[in-house]
Amino acid sequence: VLALCASSTRKHYPPSMSRDSTNSGVHCTEMDLHSSLSNALDTTRTVVSDIIAKEDSQIRITLTEIVKEQLKILELKMQHFNQLEELVRSERLELQKVRQKLEEDRLSFLSLSVNNKQ
Repeated sequence: VLALCASSTRKHYPPSMSRDSTNSGVHCTEMDLHSSLSNALDTTRTVVSDIIAKEDSQIRITLTEIVKEQLKILELKMQHFNQLEELVRSERLELQKVRQKLEEDRLSFLSLSVNNKQ
């Protein structure tokens, strides 16, 4: 914008800019500068908004991927935990059988010992 105002080599000037006859330059009004700066800010705002939207989208995609991976890890841990739990149940049942057999053997031994003493 300022470069347009300072340029003296342009042959065609926008309607809002007039040729200054005293110093052979281009004369820009405050309104022209304000309008040009406002347009530049609007353009910048749009570009930044687009960049923010793209970044936001990328962040959401990345977070979704992270959550999916964490869910996979949790599912694997749950499967492993369930396998361990089943193993513990199996061991517990086996231990109960062994205890029961031991108790039966103890009773049988006591019964034989009492019978032998008589």
